[in-house]
Amino acid sequence: MSRQHPGLLLAVAGLVLGLWTAPAAAQDRADWPETLTIATETEGSAYDLYGQALAGLLGRALRLDVTLMPTGGSYQNAALMQTGDVDLALIAVGPMYDAWSGESPLSPTLPHDLMRVVAPSFSTTFQMMALNGAVAESPDGLAGATIGAGPAGAAAGIYVPLFFTTLGIDVDTRNGQEGDLAQQLEHGLIAALALADGVPGTVFAGVESDAGARLLSFSGEQQAALLDAFPALVPATVPPGTYAGQEDEAQTVAMWHFVVARADLPDDLVYTVTKTILENQAKLVEAYAGATGTAAANIAQNAMVPLHPGAGRYYEEVGQEIPEELKAW
Repeated sequence: MSRQHPGLLLAVAGLVLGLWTAPAAAQDRADWPETLTIATETEGSAYDLYGQALAGLLGRALRLDVTLMPTGGSYQNAALMQTGDVDLALIAVGPMYDAWSGESPLSPTLPHDLMRVVAPSFSTTFQMMALNGAVAESPDGLAGATIGAGPAGAAAGIYVPLFFTTLGIDVDTRNGQEGDLAQQLEHGLIAALALADGVPGTVFAGVESDAGARLLSFSGEQQAALLDAFPALVPATVPPGTYAGQEDEAQTVAMWHFVVARADLPDDLVYTVTKTILENQAKLVEAYAGATGTAAANIAQNAMVPLHPGAGRYYEEVGQEIPEELKAW
């Protein structure tokens, strides 16, 4: 009677199990794309910084090549999602609502029904800065002036002109990359810079350091008027001392941003994307300090666009309630 070696039996059993499970694992990924493309924004923007960190995390977790597509901002990102040119995108909640409702100023005739929300990323605060010694000491003082408002398709590029119109202040807005507009402010070519950024904002901190500048604050009445006119906004403040020489709190408004996926991406892929994002907040914060908003509870900041079923599975696992009207499953 031959003797059987226990170690050999275990090795053979493991090999057989591997032969059974390997095809199953391959089959699970059979409908996955070979690469993922994330729409962000211009180089050095909050979307760019967050997107770089996100691409690294997802590339390792999914074992896929993940690339970034620099764009003009949220409205363009929503359009690229619809045309199938990108798989994931960072989009501000205001433009996301506009696009979903068929009111995108960039592509008003294009349907935008393929967006599915995945995860909250961060909120950005609208901030206005003028050089020290400039005439303007408040938004009212900018009447008749030219202000820089970021890329035309970005949230600030669209909303800043609307804000001033709502407040009855006549200004000319100039669009462009944030860094270029900052240089124009430093050289006196524009009267103020109005952008949506983190607190403190990198661009604003650079201007204050290089040229000496001060933050402008909305009045309480102006802040209330903006919140009433634009439901996607939330109240915000910039605390004293955020920028050198800033002695007073600045009242303003803020807007949330989300990672969005195309509706036809596989559920298991988007589940892994969602899990990777929300369970790696610390690594995202290292790249962009405002990423403290990357938390499951902040999914409640979206009240209109449905979630991807893969994302929904993750939120159900962690006990985060999702309204029925936002379930696409």
